[in-house]
Amino acid sequence: GDPALVLALMNDYLEETSLVLQKKYQGWLESYVGDMVCYYWPVWDSDTGRTYTDALKGAVELARLQQRFFATLPQRYRGRLPRPVLARLAAVIDAGIGLATGTAVMGDLGPRRGIRRFGILGDPLNLAARLESLTRHFDCRILIHGELLVHAAGLGLKTRRLGRFRVKGRTTPVTVYALGTAAEAAFAARHIERWDSWLAELEQGRRPQAPYPPIYARDCATLESWWRRGLLRGGIWYLEEK
Repeated sequence: GDPALVLALMNDYLEETSLVLQKKYQGWLESYVGDMVCYYWPVWDSDTGRTYTDALKGAVELARLQQRFFATLPQRYRGRLPRPVLARLAAVIDAGIGLATGTAVMGDLGPRRGIRRFGILGDPLNLAARLESLTRHFDCRILIHGELLVHAAGLGLKTRRLGRFRVKGRTTPVTVYALGTAAEAAFAARHIERWDSWLAELEQGRRPQAPYPPIYARDCATLESWWRRGLLRGGIWYLEEK
Protein backbone atom coordinates (compact mmCIF):
# COMPACT_ATOMS: atom_id res chain seq x y z
CA GLY A 1 0.00 0.00 0.00
CA ASP A 2 0.87 3.69 0.01
CA PRO A 3 3.53 4.29 2.72
CA ALA A 4 2.19 7.80 3.35
CA LEU A 5 -1.27 6.38 4.00
CA VAL A 6 0.16 3.75 6.35
CA LEU A 7 2.01 6.50 8.25
CA ALA A 8 -1.16 8.58 8.46
CA LEU A 9 -3.12 5.59 9.75
CA MET A 10 -0.47 4.87 12.41
CA ASN A 11 -0.45 8.48 13.59
CA ASP A 12 -4.25 8.56 13.73
CA TYR A 13 -4.17 5.35 15.74
CA LEU A 14 -1.57 6.61 18.22
CA GLU A 15 -3.36 9.95 18.62
CA GLU A 16 -6.66 8.30 19.52
CA THR A 17 -5.36 5.40 21.60
CA SER A 18 -1.99 5.57 23.35
CA LEU A 19 -2.04 9.33 23.97
CA VAL A 20 -4.38 8.68 26.90
CA LEU A 21 -1.53 6.89 28.71
CA GLN A 22 0.42 10.16 28.80
CA LYS A 23 -2.41 12.60 29.38
CA LYS A 24 -4.48 10.70 31.94
CA TYR A 25 -2.36 7.95 33.46
CA GLN A 26 1.14 9.48 33.79
CA GLY A 27 2.77 6.97 31.44
CA TRP A 28 6.22 7.68 30.02
CA LEU A 29 6.83 6.89 26.36
CA GLU A 30 9.82 4.62 25.81
CA SER A 31 9.69 4.05 22.05
CA TYR A 32 7.79 3.21 18.92
CA VAL A 33 8.93 0.07 17.10
CA GLY A 34 6.96 -0.48 13.91
CA ASP A 35 3.35 -0.83 14.99
CA MET A 36 4.29 -1.42 18.63
CA VAL A 37 4.49 1.21 21.36
CA CYS A 38 6.14 0.89 24.78
CA TYR A 39 5.18 2.92 27.86
CA TYR A 40 6.51 2.65 31.39
CA TRP A 41 5.61 3.99 34.84
CA PRO A 42 8.57 4.92 37.08
CA VAL A 43 8.17 4.35 40.81
CA TRP A 44 9.67 7.34 42.58
CA ASP A 45 8.94 6.33 46.17
CA SER A 46 7.44 3.47 48.15
CA ASP A 47 3.92 4.17 46.84
CA THR A 48 3.88 1.47 44.17
CA GLY A 49 0.11 1.11 44.54
CA ARG A 50 -0.68 4.33 42.69
CA THR A 51 1.79 3.50 39.94
CA TYR A 52 0.28 0.04 39.43
CA THR A 53 -3.22 1.54 39.52
CA ASP A 54 -2.35 4.04 36.77
CA ALA A 55 -0.83 1.30 34.62
CA LEU A 56 -3.77 -1.09 35.05
CA LYS A 57 -6.45 1.53 34.47
CA GLY A 58 -4.49 2.83 31.51
CA ALA A 59 -4.30 -0.64 29.97
CA VAL A 60 -8.07 -1.15 30.30
CA GLU A 61 -8.86 2.22 28.73
CA LEU A 62 -6.27 1.68 25.99
CA ALA A 63 -7.91 -1.62 25.05
CA ARG A 64 -11.30 0.08 24.84
CA LEU A 65 -9.95 2.89 22.66
CA GLN A 66 -8.17 0.42 20.39
CA GLN A 67 -11.36 -1.52 19.73
CA ARG A 68 -13.27 1.69 19.05
CA PHE A 69 -10.63 2.83 16.57
CA PHE A 70 -10.61 -0.50 14.74
CA ALA A 71 -14.41 -0.61 14.57
CA THR A 72 -14.54 2.82 12.89
CA LEU A 73 -11.81 2.18 10.30
CA PRO A 74 -14.23 1.73 7.36
CA GLN A 75 -15.80 5.12 8.08
CA ARG A 76 -12.51 6.90 8.74
CA TYR A 77 -10.84 5.81 5.52
CA ARG A 78 -13.79 5.63 3.18
CA GLY A 79 -12.71 7.03 -0.17
CA ARG A 80 -9.01 6.71 0.69
CA LEU A 81 -8.86 2.94 0.38
CA PRO A 82 -10.87 0.55 -1.81
CA ARG A 83 -13.85 -0.90 0.02
CA PRO A 84 -12.64 -4.54 -0.24
CA VAL A 85 -9.29 -3.50 1.28
CA LEU A 86 -11.05 -1.66 4.11
CA ALA A 87 -13.28 -4.65 4.79
CA ARG A 88 -10.30 -7.03 4.97
CA LEU A 89 -8.35 -4.62 7.16
CA ALA A 90 -11.23 -4.15 9.58
CA ALA A 91 -11.66 -7.93 9.83
CA VAL A 92 -8.07 -8.72 10.78
CA ILE A 93 -6.63 -5.66 12.53
CA ASP A 94 -6.22 -6.04 16.28
CA ALA A 95 -3.86 -5.22 19.12
CA GLY A 96 -2.74 -6.81 22.36
CA ILE A 97 -1.39 -5.35 25.60
CA GLY A 98 1.21 -6.85 27.92
CA LEU A 99 1.79 -5.35 31.38
CA ALA A 100 4.74 -6.32 33.59
CA THR A 101 6.50 -5.06 36.71
CA GLY A 102 10.11 -5.20 37.79
CA THR A 103 13.39 -3.33 38.05
CA ALA A 104 14.84 -1.51 35.06
CA VAL A 105 17.74 0.85 34.47
CA MET A 106 17.19 4.27 32.88
CA GLY A 107 19.83 6.33 31.08
CA ASP A 108 21.38 7.45 27.81
CA LEU A 109 21.94 4.79 25.17
CA GLY A 110 24.42 5.10 22.33
CA PRO A 111 28.10 5.67 21.49
CA ARG A 112 29.96 8.34 23.48
CA ARG A 113 30.80 10.37 20.37
CA GLY A 114 27.62 9.66 18.42
CA ILE A 115 23.90 10.19 18.64
CA ARG A 116 22.41 9.01 21.92
CA ARG A 117 18.92 8.78 23.30
CA PHE A 118 17.37 8.26 26.70
CA GLY A 119 15.94 4.79 27.25
CA ILE A 120 15.32 1.94 29.67
CA LEU A 121 16.56 -1.64 29.82
CA GLY A 122 15.51 -4.55 31.98
CA ASP A 123 13.57 -7.76 32.42
CA PRO A 124 10.10 -6.13 32.66
CA LEU A 125 10.42 -4.79 29.11
CA ASN A 126 11.16 -8.26 27.78
CA LEU A 127 8.34 -9.78 29.84
CA ALA A 128 5.82 -7.14 28.72
CA ALA A 129 6.76 -7.80 25.09
CA ARG A 130 6.34 -11.56 25.57
CA LEU A 131 2.95 -11.09 27.23
CA GLU A 132 1.83 -8.89 24.35
CA SER A 133 2.92 -11.60 21.91
CA LEU A 134 0.91 -14.18 23.85
CA THR A 135 -2.30 -12.23 23.25
CA ARG A 136 -2.10 -13.39 19.63
CA HIS A 137 -2.63 -16.99 20.75
CA PHE A 138 -5.49 -16.32 23.15
CA ASP A 139 -8.82 -14.54 22.97
CA CYS A 140 -7.54 -11.89 25.39
CA ARG A 141 -6.66 -8.24 24.86
CA ILE A 142 -4.64 -7.65 28.05
CA LEU A 143 -2.24 -10.03 29.80
CA ILE A 144 -0.60 -9.41 33.17
CA HIS A 145 1.41 -11.50 35.63
CA GLY A 146 0.87 -12.38 39.26
CA GLU A 147 2.59 -9.30 40.73
CA LEU A 148 -0.34 -7.17 39.56
CA LEU A 149 -3.12 -9.48 40.70
CA VAL A 150 -3.90 -7.86 44.05
CA HIS A 151 -3.88 -4.37 42.52
CA ALA A 152 -6.25 -5.46 39.76
CA ALA A 153 -8.64 -6.90 42.33
CA GLY A 154 -8.49 -3.67 44.31
CA LEU A 155 -9.75 -1.81 41.23
CA GLY A 156 -12.62 -4.24 40.75
CA LEU A 157 -11.04 -5.64 37.59
CA LYS A 158 -11.43 -9.32 36.71
CA THR A 159 -8.74 -11.86 35.89
CA ARG A 160 -8.54 -15.38 34.50
CA ARG A 161 -5.47 -17.57 34.99
CA LEU A 162 -3.95 -18.92 31.79
CA GLY A 163 -1.14 -20.89 33.39
CA ARG A 164 2.55 -20.74 34.27
CA PHE A 165 4.84 -19.86 31.39
CA ARG A 166 8.57 -19.71 30.83
CA VAL A 167 8.90 -17.32 27.93
CA LYS A 168 11.85 -16.66 25.65
CA GLY A 169 14.61 -14.67 27.30
CA ARG A 170 13.67 -15.65 30.88
CA THR A 171 14.62 -18.60 33.08
CA THR A 172 12.00 -17.98 35.77
CA PRO A 173 8.40 -19.01 35.01
CA VAL A 174 5.63 -16.49 35.54
CA THR A 175 1.91 -16.99 36.13
CA VAL A 176 -0.06 -15.22 33.42
CA TYR A 177 -3.59 -13.84 33.72
CA ALA A 178 -6.04 -12.33 31.27
CA LEU A 179 -7.34 -8.98 32.52
CA GLY A 180 -10.74 -7.42 31.87
CA THR A 181 -13.85 -5.92 33.40
CA ALA A 182 -16.96 -7.40 34.98
CA ALA A 183 -18.97 -6.21 31.98
CA GLU A 184 -17.16 -8.65 29.67
CA ALA A 185 -18.79 -12.06 29.24
CA ALA A 186 -15.38 -13.74 29.21
CA PHE A 187 -14.93 -12.79 32.87
CA ALA A 188 -18.23 -14.15 34.15
CA ALA A 189 -17.63 -16.29 37.26
CA ARG A 190 -19.56 -19.28 35.87
CA HIS A 191 -17.32 -19.43 32.80
CA ILE A 192 -14.09 -18.97 34.74
CA GLU A 193 -15.01 -21.75 37.18
CA ARG A 194 -15.39 -24.22 34.32
CA TRP A 195 -12.24 -22.92 32.68
CA ASP A 196 -10.22 -23.39 35.87
CA SER A 197 -11.36 -27.02 36.11
CA TRP A 198 -10.50 -27.66 32.47
CA LEU A 199 -7.08 -26.01 32.81
CA ALA A 200 -6.23 -27.89 36.02
CA GLU A 201 -6.78 -31.23 34.25
CA LEU A 202 -4.60 -30.22 31.33
CA GLU A 203 -1.82 -28.99 33.62
CA GLN A 204 -1.77 -32.44 35.23
CA GLY A 205 -0.70 -33.80 31.87
CA ARG A 206 -3.90 -35.36 30.60
CA ARG A 207 -6.52 -34.33 28.08
CA PRO A 208 -9.45 -32.80 29.99
CA GLN A 209 -12.63 -34.88 30.03
CA ALA A 210 -14.93 -32.04 31.04
CA PRO A 211 -16.15 -29.83 28.19
CA TYR A 212 -14.65 -26.37 28.12
CA PRO A 213 -16.78 -23.22 28.01
CA PRO A 214 -17.31 -22.39 24.31
CA ILE A 215 -16.41 -18.76 25.00
CA TYR A 216 -12.80 -19.92 25.48
CA ALA A 217 -12.63 -22.13 22.38
CA ARG A 218 -9.59 -20.37 20.94
CA ASP A 219 -7.69 -20.48 24.23
CA CYS A 220 -8.40 -24.19 24.66
CA ALA A 221 -7.31 -24.93 21.10
CA THR A 222 -4.03 -23.08 21.68
CA LEU A 223 -3.19 -24.92 24.90
CA GLU A 224 -4.19 -28.32 23.52
CA SER A 225 -1.96 -27.68 20.50
CA TRP A 226 0.98 -26.80 22.76
CA TRP A 227 0.24 -29.83 24.93
CA ARG A 228 0.42 -32.12 21.89
CA ARG A 229 3.75 -30.52 20.96
CA GLY A 230 5.14 -31.39 24.40
CA LEU A 231 5.51 -27.79 25.58
CA LEU A 232 3.92 -28.53 28.97
CA ARG A 233 6.41 -29.95 31.46
CA GLY A 234 5.78 -30.13 35.19
CA GLY A 235 2.80 -27.82 34.95
CA ILE A 236 4.81 -25.12 33.15
CA TRP A 237 4.51 -24.08 29.51
CA TYR A 238 7.94 -23.69 27.89
CA LEU A 239 7.72 -21.24 25.01
CA GLU A 240 10.80 -20.36 22.97
CA GLU A 241 9.03 -18.37 20.28
CA LYS A 242 8.73 -14.60 20.49
